Amino acid sequence: DSCLENGLPIQEPQLNTTSMRLSLNTPLQAGESVNIHLSYQVKLPSQAGVLSFGSSQVNLSGWVMVIVPFLEGTGWLQHPPGTVGEYQVNELADYDVRFTVVNPPEGLIVAASAPQFDDADGYHFVAKNVRNLTLSASPDYEILESSVGSIRIRAYVFPEHLEAGFAALEATSKSVELFSSIYGTYERPSLSLVESTFADGIEFDGLFYLGQEYFAAYKSGTRNYLTALSAHETAHQWWYAMTSSDQALEPWLDEALCTFSERLFYESVHPEDVEWWLQTRIQIYTPQGAVNSSIYDFSAFRPYVNAVYLRGAEFLGDLRDKMESSAFEAFLQDYFSTLNSKSEKDQLGLATAETFWQVLANHYEGDLKDLRSEYFK
Repeated sequence: DSCLENGLPIQEPQLNTTSMRLSLNTPLQAGESVNIHLSYQVKLPSQAGVLSFGSSQVNLSGWVMVIVPFLEGTGWLQHPPGTVGEYQVNELADYDVRFTVVNPPEGLIVAASAPQFDDADGYHFVAKNVRNLTLSASPDYEILESSVGSIRIRAYVFPEHLEAGFAALEATSKSVELFSSIYGTYERPSLSLVESTFADGIEFDGLFYLGQEYFAAYKSGTRNYLTALSAHETAHQWWYAMTSSDQALEPWLDEALCTFSERLFYESVHPEDVEWWLQTRIQIYTPQGAVNSSIYDFSAFRPYVNAVYLRGAEFLGDLRDKMESSAFEAFLQDYFSTLNSKSEKDQLGLATAETFWQVLANHYEGDLKDLRSEYFK
């Protein structure tokens, strides 16, 4: 059901698999606005995923309808799903969510991407200036908690993986501390890490999932994918949440930086493990492909990761070698600051390759033709 608060006539909504189009009979004039009220049901698939209902976990990610960003000269920034990667671009917005569970199981715990407020009738979450609001519920979660300054960091893990949960929590906390110093201040009050029943990992604003296979494989130490990917997904809070990019057409702008952030994490926090990371995360795959590929260039996950993530991290490493570390770090800070200020102005802060190269030119005047021809199409 849909209606407009000021009574403007509206055409019948057009709903397809991933989007709904609402058309006004009378177009809005410049400077005019309208309030849209939607009432709808979401049927959760009974399979593991970011939007799913399972025996041990319910995930509500991408469950709230959002307005597609509109770019002057481009139009609506909407893409179809691909075989690999993410395809949606979300503007910053405010969320005030009241969440009620009917007949909840005993001991239900709700993990959230925003702090919870007391509410006698259920759960209440308020988040301002964020890309999305994400919830995950389970009666089986154990909560592990840490903090970095005033930032509350929580890991929601299954009881059989407590040791691995503490390791992931520690890596996440140290990553928040490190990336705050390298890139810029983390502007959210909290960060949640959720062990997922679906494979791999994926980021949302203020929350990320890590697959239970990484927790199950954990033995000890930091030479493992659980630690590396905790750093990777934490970095997305800078290169997805606080700033944004077109994840379908230019996924390297967040994935390459987040993969290289793993290297920065190991260099700073566990320097004895850097060679292990280079060999196990990068070199073993002998990555090929153009860094600036889109998600639609691939039909399988491994070639996509090799080109965009791994070759992207190699490019950034070679770029740092050309620039020297101090100039490279100044570039990253300037790049993040530039995008973050854009976010404040237009609620999108969209990173583009053009912005990347423009900011880089302010910190390095050398010739990058060979590097660009080696890594980019």
